[in-house]
Amino acid sequence: MSKDEVQDDARPELPVEVAEAVLDELRGIQAILADAERQARAWAERLHAASRPPDVLTP
Repeated sequence: MSKDEVQDDARPELPVEVAEAVLDELRGIQAILADAERQARAWAERLHAASRPPDVLTP
């Protein structure tokens, strides 16, 4: 028996319902992280714009 076969035998299989529930949770977490990234980028753009010196040629 090879090392790979031993590892495959030692790994328990998840019931389909459990695997689907885990995937649903991970998708939810992924959506939350994507939203947080969008918000962080928006704040970074605002901070960058606020840190620029005013345009002296603007009346």
